[in-house]
Amino acid sequence: MNTTKMKTILDFADHLESYKINDNKMLVSYDVNLFTQIPLDETIDYIIDLIYKQEKLFIIAPKSIIKRVL
Repeated sequence: MNTTKMKTILDFADHLESYKINDNKMLVSYDVNLFTQIPLDETIDYIIDLIYKQEKLFIIAPKSIIKRVL
């Protein structure tokens, strides 16, 4: 297994430009640092919209419970 560590998303993007993925390979990124930059309230509202307005995800519980869990 080949692993590469990068310090910024720009390093990752630069690396991807020259990287070719064959059919028998998989590219995986565990960039948990980016998760802290996601706006939480907007993301929750987006997911709620997907479930209850656009019906793109299964409804498994009332909206208030899903929002609280998220």
